[in-house]
Amino acid sequence: MEDETEQQYAAWLLYCEAGSQKKTSDYWDKVVQNLGEVGVDFALRLGKKPSHTTIENWSKKYRWPDRRDLRLEEEIVE
Repeated sequence: MEDETEQQYAAWLLYCEAGSQKKTSDYWDKVVQNLGEVGVDFALRLGKKPSHTTIENWSKKYRWPDRRDLRLEEEIVE
């Protein structure tokens, strides 16, 4: 999305896998700690975990639920 940073986009990808803002926040540290060499790039993109409030704000600003739903619809069509 326009003006979305690399960290915000990576957070959205994590949100898509986690399924909710709360789980996204909870998974953040686990993902960074548990990724092997393959996931190092993704962990670097995630960076330091923001506050839960920041995750909520990003979710609203960048329409994470709507985008996740569109992504799922596209995957079903493929």
